Order: sequence, then structure tokens, then C-alpha cells
Amino acid sequence: MIGEVILKNKLFSGESINIEYKVEMPKKSEKYMKTVVAFANGRGGRIVFGVDDKTLNIVGMNPDTIFQTMDAITNAISDSCEPKIYPDVTLQSIDDKTIIVVEIFAYMKIIEKWGTGIPRILRECKEYGLKKPELIDFDGDFRVNMYRREEKSKTTQTTTQTTTQTTTQTTTQTTTQTTTQITTQTTIKLTKNDHEILQVIQNNPALSQKEIAMELGWTVDRVKYYLNKMKKQEAIRRIGSSHKGYWELLIKL
Repeated sequence: MIGEVILKNKLFSGESINIEYKVEMPKKSEKYMKTVVAFANGRGGRIVFGVDDKTLNIVGMNPDTIFQTMDAITNAISDSCEPKIYPDVTLQSIDDKTIIVVEIFAYMKIIEKWGTGIPRILRECKEYGLKKPELIDFDGDFRVNMYRREEKSKTTQTTTQTTTQTTTQTTTQTTTQTTTQITTQTTIKLTKNDHEILQVIQNNPALSQKEIAMELGWTVDRVKYYLNKMKKQEAIRRIGSSHKGYWELLIKL
């Protein structure tokens, strides 16, 4: 009860430079995308869906489609903005109604967090004897190219051995790796919530839907929605029964 009061005070103080309300998700994402960009370029902020912006009455979101709506909001923001903005989209229950809270972080705060990892990448690549990573800036986007250790193949005395080694290495490394990367990156689009579930499954494949929900602090229905979605995307599959089986990841995290 106390937590709900604190949450109300935090989310329902009225629209300001860092909070905005929407009764429902607009059919056209452009209607809230300007707000997203403004928050990202400023000090960050929140967009609350399911609340009347004039009266601050809590209307709530449709429970039957709420997870699809969360995915739609996440994808719309990440696909429409350049450089990309990655929102934190969560559900909150107030007065027996569920609303969607979209938190947008300021670019400067995110970049500061990214920056702390660069020295560690350089240091660990050096420790493992890898080629120095290539750091590339794309007008606000940032990419790190990392290279594998180059292993010299052993000199062989017979033509048969040389041919076999070359064919095996080329076919396995080029065909298998390229196919996996292209399939994963091109055909399967995962949200932040998908990644959270996949991480839990990777750590403990034997968990049931109920145990995954407890691990994440989600409802079982929410977990079921994302698991079914990822099974259709062929990102995961269930081996065995619901009680004695386990989850298998079909993609690399």
C-alpha cells in the first residue's frame, strides 16, 4: 500500500518537462516520438500509457494485448530514432489497473556507462593476445570491431592432408558461422524483455514457466506470451515435458 502511494506521487504529479501521459498508444508512433527524442536530448523522462493527460484518471491498458503493446512501443522507438534509443518499458499496477511506463534515458548518461567498458575491452584483448580492437564512430552510433586470434596451420607433407584441412576450415568456419549470424541478426528481432528471459534460460534451462516468472518478478501470463513468441520465431524450443524437460536456445546471445 505504501509502495503504491509512493508510485502514485512519482508518476502522477502532472505533466512536466520530464513526464507525459497518453490514454492509449497512438496508432501513429510519430505522435509520441518527438517526446521520446526530446527526453533523450534533455535530462530523460517518462511517458505513461493508460492515463488521461487532462484529468490524470487512471484508465489502464487492455490486459489482453498489453504485452504486444509493450513490444510495439519498444520496437517503434528503437527503429525510429537515430542514433538508437533503447527505452526501459515496464508494467505498473495502480488501483487494480495496469499502465505502461516508458522511461527514456538521457544520451549523456548512457554514453558515460558505455565509456567505462572500452578500457576493459582493450585491456582484456591485450591479455588474450588478440589484435587491438577497432573503434568506429558513426555520427553518434558506436561500433567496436574485434578480431579472432590468427592461428597458423601446421605444415603438412602430403597433398591429401593439406586439402582436407583447407576444405574443413573454410567450409566450417565460413559457411556455418556466416549462416548463423545472418539468420539470427536478420530474421529474429528480439526486445529487451526477450533478452531477459533468454538470459534466465541460458543460466538454468530446466526452469519452468512459473520459475522463470518468479526469477524475473513477472506474471506467468507475461512469461508465457514471450516464450510462445520466441518459439514461433524459432529462437528457443522446449525439449521434453513441461515438468521434466528443458529449454534449448537456438540462437546465440
